[in-house]
Amino acid sequence: LHIDIVSYGPIHFLTIIDAFSKFLVWENLPSMASYWVASMLMRCFIELGPPGTIMADNARNLSGPEVRKTLQDFGVTLRRSSEYYPKGNSIAERVHRTLHQLARAFSLRTPTDIRREAAKLVYVYNSRPHKALGNHSPFMVLFGRDPYIIESDRYDLRELYSLWDAVRTQQAWQHRNNKIYYDRRNRDQERSGEDYGEG
Repeated sequence: LHIDIVSYGPIHFLTIIDAFSKFLVWENLPSMASYWVASMLMRCFIELGPPGTIMADNARNLSGPEVRKTLQDFGVTLRRSSEYYPKGNSIAERVHRTLHQLARAFSLRTPTDIRREAAKLVYVYNSRPHKALGNHSPFMVLFGRDPYIIESDRYDLRELYSLWDAVRTQQAWQHRNNKIYYDRRNRDQERSGEDYGEG
């Protein structure tokens, strides 16, 4: 599992994502204290079973004494990513970017909007087929069956799926542009360091 905390103003969520199935659990934290992180992890372990290892960044509340005690009680090893290197926990960081984009796309601007709609965003994330999972949903990979699709007055699931596709396409486009910029910048730096002889 990968864990991290994401905040929307005064509201904080503990992100718990399975590295294999990409199944996401988002727990609303009353406070960012280590006690609440440990409580939400315990709740997740009781519902879905404990993992062998958890990857977290170096935040104190993700590795405080309460969290360490909970992990020890369930026989879970805590691994921490390198400091100042967000790619060490990139699975959680990518989920945060996707959920932020979905929240913006649905005009969820206030903390109340986010709290009210968070479960729906996570449901769409877990129900949507992923290319990385052979076009299966995280729900299907974890539970071995398709999710029950809830009819909603507010959301048309087809619309949510097409929005999900648009967000993924935008992320791929942004990643491609970042890569081109990075390569170009490094290539220019390498050239400026070369010694050119007279030709």
